[in-house]
Amino acid sequence: MSRYLRFVQAITLTASLALAGCATSRPTYSPPSSGPVASVKGGSANIIKFFSDGDSHVSIVEIDGLYLPPSFWTGNVRSVKVAPGSRHITVLLDGNNYTQAQDTISIEATAGHTYQIEAKKVGIAFDLVVYDEGVSGTDRSAVLTTRIGGAAGRGPAYVPIFIPTK
Repeated sequence: MSRYLRFVQAITLTASLALAGCATSRPTYSPPSSGPVASVKGGSANIIKFFSDGDSHVSIVEIDGLYLPPSFWTGNVRSVKVAPGSRHITVLLDGNNYTQAQDTISIEATAGHTYQIEAKKVGIAFDLVVYDEGVSGTDRSAVLTTRIGGAAGRGPAYVPIFIPTK
């Protein structure tokens, strides 16, 4: 067997093992199917307030350590049903100037209530507020206020253009 053929086999084996390791799936969250529930919502910021006031997009990524499928946190924001009690919610925050943050917050969910998570970018950090909209939706009170440190995300790739002069 030639050295080249052994090299190709070794590369193929290494790539197969690497891809097999990537194929593992994470445990996903499934909402309660019966009984009392509460709802947790993220939100998309108003585009004008996104750039002028620092309002930020809030996506729910995990609930109690269980991963939400990307359909829940990309595209249209959806409400997620949770069982009452202490819940650990991992949120992804996207602010203007490509600033991002991810953190886990804890709330005490009450059956029949809706919890709206909102964030506002302040410098490179985010002020996160969780509102309890109550059973009727007319009462709105803050149940959690916290500051989460952000980091600069991937910005646009700038390509220099050189214009030759004579």
